[in-house]
Amino acid sequence: MLNPLDKSKIGMLGKLKDVYQDDNPLKVFVDKLTEEIKDMGHVNLIIAGKTGTGKSTLINAAFREDIAKTGMGKPVTDTDDVRWYEKEGYPLRLYDTIGLELDEAKRKQALDIILKTIKDARNSGDPDKFIHAMWYCVASDTDRLEEYEADYINSIAQNEVPVVLVVTKSYRKKHAERFLQKIKESYPDLRIERSVVVLSMDEDEEDCDEGVEPKKAFGVDTLCEMTAEIVPEAAQKAWCNAQKASLELKVKKARAIVISTAVTTFGEGFVPVPMADATMMIPTQLAMLAGVTAVFGINVSKSLLKSIVTSMIGVAGATFTGRTIAANLLKLIPIGGTVVGGTISGATAAVITIALGQAYIKVMKMIAQGEMSEKSLAGKEVQEQLNKIIQKELKEGFKKENLKNLINMLKNVEEKNSNHSHDIESDNKNEK
Repeated sequence: MLNPLDKSKIGMLGKLKDVYQDDNPLKVFVDKLTEEIKDMGHVNLIIAGKTGTGKSTLINAAFREDIAKTGMGKPVTDTDDVRWYEKEGYPLRLYDTIGLELDEAKRKQALDIILKTIKDARNSGDPDKFIHAMWYCVASDTDRLEEYEADYINSIAQNEVPVVLVVTKSYRKKHAERFLQKIKESYPDLRIERSVVVLSMDEDEEDCDEGVEPKKAFGVDTLCEMTAEIVPEAAQKAWCNAQKASLELKVKKARAIVISTAVTTFGEGFVPVPMADATMMIPTQLAMLAGVTAVFGINVSKSLLKSIVTSMIGVAGATFTGRTIAANLLKLIPIGGTVVGGTISGATAAVITIALGQAYIKVMKMIAQGEMSEKSLAGKEVQEQLNKIIQKELKEGFKKENLKNLINMLKNVEEKNSNHSHDIESDNKNEK
C-alpha cells in the first residue's frame, strides 16, 4: 500500500501533465536554468598592479574558474600590454595589465589601452561590455605606493570605473593595515571606492620559523562582498555566480530570489483555484530554484535535478492536501469573505515557496562546502534528508507568529512594488 506522500506524488504528477502538456517538470527546470544563465551576461573586471603583487593567486582565491591560466589570455592589442581573459559559459571577463613597473612609455601605453577599452565599451551601448570595477593590487611588503600608481588609479576612476585598492600578501595583518592607512594619508586625493587587506592563500608551513603557526588566508571574501556593493544591479547575478570566496554573498542573493518568488506566489494564491491544487505554483517555484542554482554557479547534473523536482513535488503535494493549514491561517485573519480565502491560499503558497527555497539554498550551500556531493543526492538517504529539511522549514513557516510576520511582510513588499511600478508609469507619461 502506498503511503500518503507516495499518493500525493502520483496525484501531483498526473496534474502536472495537464499543466505542462508535452513538457515535464525536469525539462522546465533545465529550460529555466538555461535561460537564467543566458540572461546573466557578464561582469567585467580590471585587475592591475605591479608584477609580483600576487594577482594570479588572488584571482584563483576569488573566482570559481581559473580563467587566468597561462596562455588563455588574449591581447587587447598587438602590443600585449593588456590581456583579457574569458571562458565560454562563465560570466566573468578579466582585463589584466602587464608591466606597470616598467618604463614610463610602457606604463602610458598600457593606461591608454585600458582607457580606450573603457570608452569603447561605454560607447557600444551594450551593458554586457561595460567595465564594472577595477582591483588595484599593491603588495604589503613593498611599503610604498608609487606616485605613478596613484595617477593610474585616478585616471581609471575619472572614467567612471570604481576602484578597490587591495593590499596583498598581508602576512602581517596589522602592518598591512598601517600601510593602507599610510597610503591614504600620503595620497588624500586618491579616488578609491573601497580598500581591503588580504592574504589570498594560507602561508606555507615551510616558510615559517620553527614554532610559528602559518597564517591562514583572509580578506578575499570581504573583497568580493565590497565589490558587490559597487557593481551595478544588472551585473549582480553574474558577480555572485563568478565569485567563490563569499558563500554568504551567494546565500544573500539567493534568499532575495526566494522572497521575490514568495511575493509572486502570494499573489498567485488569490487566483480562484482549489486550494489543494498546487500545480499552478510549481512553474514559478521551478524558476526560483533555477535562479538560485544560477547564483551558486554549481554545475547540476540531471540526476540531481530529478531528485530535487521529485522531492519538491512530493512534499508540496502532501502539504497542500492538509486542511489543517487553512484552519490555522483562518485564526490569524480577522476579516471575512473572498479576501480571507485568497489570503489563506496566498500565504500557504508563500510559506511553501519559502520552505522549498530555503531548503534548496541549504542543499546548494552543503554542496559548495563539500559536505554533500551531487552523486550522493541520488541516494535514498539523502533524498530523505532533503525531505526532512523541507518539512522542517514548513513547520517553522507555519508557526503562528511567523505566519503573521510573513503575511505583513509580503503585503508590504507587494505595496512597495506596486508603488514603484506606478512611479515608473508616471515618469514614462511625463517623458511623453
